[in-house]
Amino acid sequence: MNSENFYYRIYDKKTSEELTEIIKDKNIAIDTRNLAIEILDKRGELTDELNSLKTELGKTQLSLLRNEVSQDKYSTFWERIAANAIDDTLLKITGFASVLFITNTSAFNQITLIVASIFPYFYSIILHGYLGQTIGKMLMGIKVFDKDEVTPITMKQAFIRDCIPLLLAMILLILSLFGFINAETESNTATIFLSIILVSWTLLEIITLLFDKRRRALHDYIAGTVVLKLKNS
Repeated sequence: MNSENFYYRIYDKKTSEELTEIIKDKNIAIDTRNLAIEILDKRGELTDELNSLKTELGKTQLSLLRNEVSQDKYSTFWERIAANAIDDTLLKITGFASVLFITNTSAFNQITLIVASIFPYFYSIILHGYLGQTIGKMLMGIKVFDKDEVTPITMKQAFIRDCIPLLLAMILLILSLFGFINAETESNTATIFLSIILVSWTLLEIITLLFDKRRRALHDYIAGTVVLKLKNS
């Protein structure tokens, strides 16, 4: 966890006494207590007692993770395919619903187009950043962790995982809004170039996913993440 994390910024505003109480309160989630420890450690105010608690919490967290993650934790290929299909279906339903809001107002329709184009990426980034899972991944019993396979991913890592397709979508959206792409110019140079990049990116994703021992796709390498299968999935 780092200072880019939303929760880090919130707890960093607390006093050292408040953070110490959080660390010692066994009713508070381990991740939150570890966050308080990290902040006190950064301030140079970690006592021997709190250091002992840090070690104890680390062992407890690792034990919980081992109980959470399946023995064949890297066998996630088909689960990821199915999870993406579920998420795509949910997003298409949302897209169809947005058609109901199309009006004769050009400005409003442009806003609808913008939202429809970037919503899938924000859906992925926000859910991964806060939960480590989209709805599809929840249903398929897989979850994204930091590459250390213990730490939950940050919002920054979640953004990095989707930054390439998001950037391509934004470029296509801008070209469309400014009239560079339309029914008559679907085969123009810009569209073909972006399509080649997208196809190449997708192929690299699949190749790295298939040949990596931990089934890490290219976006996992870039963001420093790994997808693991959970127990009872």
